[in-house]
Amino acid sequence: MRAVMLGVLGCLAACNDGGKGGSENVDIGIMKSRIEILEGRVSRLESRQPADYAFLRPGDKNWTWISNGAYSLRVGISNVAESGSGSKVRLDIQNPLAISLQDCEIDLLWGETDTAGTPVESSKHKKFFDIPGGLPPGDYAFPEFVLDDVPPKKLGFVTIRAIECRRTK
Repeated sequence: MRAVMLGVLGCLAACNDGGKGGSENVDIGIMKSRIEILEGRVSRLESRQPADYAFLRPGDKNWTWISNGAYSLRVGISNVAESGSGSKVRLDIQNPLAISLQDCEIDLLWGETDTAGTPVESSKHKKFFDIPGGLPPGDYAFPEFVLDDVPPKKLGFVTIRAIECRRTK
């Protein structure tokens, strides 16, 4: 967006005959300030859009909106418990739509974090899971997933990379 605006300004500046200078320079200055205002507005609007993934940390009580382009869902982690050598994670997924989403699959990435909170590459795991029962309309679903090889004390993050549903009801 910024590149397009700067290109337009460059063309306008090139059209200046150089002899007048006064009012054209003022007009270009006004246009620059208007472009900056518009870029700020676009940036604020884009920041309000749901992300196409959700980065969640166990213990955080935050919710995040995730979007796949067709719909947006609100997601969060409500519980983490031990399960063998891994963790059993309970997600809260809110479907604000007036229709039920069925035959849903979730793409998860999980692992440990270092002391700075950065994901440790060697501990990352990923897997697709089915969401049993789908996502009811205007309500919450609380699916649980067993995340292998990372126990609750070491689980530093869960990333929901996608939620795809094949049917509506």
